[in-house]
Amino acid sequence: MRRLVVEISQDEISKFSPSADLLERIESLEIIYHLRFDKDGFAGICRIRVKDPNLDLRKLVGVGGLVRLELLSDVNNECIVYIETRTRNMAWFRGPNMPEVYLCPPIEFKDRKLKLTFVGNLNEVKKLLARTEQVGQKFKILSLTDARFSADSLLQVLTEKQRKILSVAYTRGYYDVPRRVNSEELAKTLDIVKSTLVEHLRKAEKRLITDIMGKEEDAFPLSLNQK
Repeated sequence: MRRLVVEISQDEISKFSPSADLLERIESLEIIYHLRFDKDGFAGICRIRVKDPNLDLRKLVGVGGLVRLELLSDVNNECIVYIETRTRNMAWFRGPNMPEVYLCPPIEFKDRKLKLTFVGNLNEVKKLLARTEQVGQKFKILSLTDARFSADSLLQVLTEKQRKILSVAYTRGYYDVPRRVNSEELAKTLDIVKSTLVEHLRKAEKRLITDIMGKEEDAFPLSLNQK
């Protein structure tokens, strides 16, 4: 497995996504956990700092494709938020017949630059780079190294089989909305029966959620339903 880190300028982002308008208001943004990040939009938990400390974050809804924002915590003008966008975000790295690579931390925006991290085998990473150049997306390669997961990595809590199945499920679009592949099709790809696939996914998801909630419980004093 290889780990690719690329950097894209804000000017380049504006060529492919209306989210550039939203980024104009933001000093820094780090994606802590992404639930969805594809050609149709994004949903996830972010750490965000805006340029104007007096800005009401709710006023960002409607800017750059942002359709929902829930404030989870605010400490020293650094906010933890849940956000959803409905834009064609970075369509060059998601969509039909895409290379089998997936996003992982760090994913962050700072100093007018977006940093994205992908993991996949070398051939698939090369396909991603070729597609990026094909569509005209300019970028800078920060690093291309062997993928190594530290002891505190979220994926480290999973078994090797769970990591493989979860990775294939993600790259094939099982978690996209709408799904690009169903459980039966995914099971055939992995050459296992559907019941075994579902069991592995549920166990992997439970382990990840349990680990996330255990580590981040102090960071989320408010539930999404609280006003």
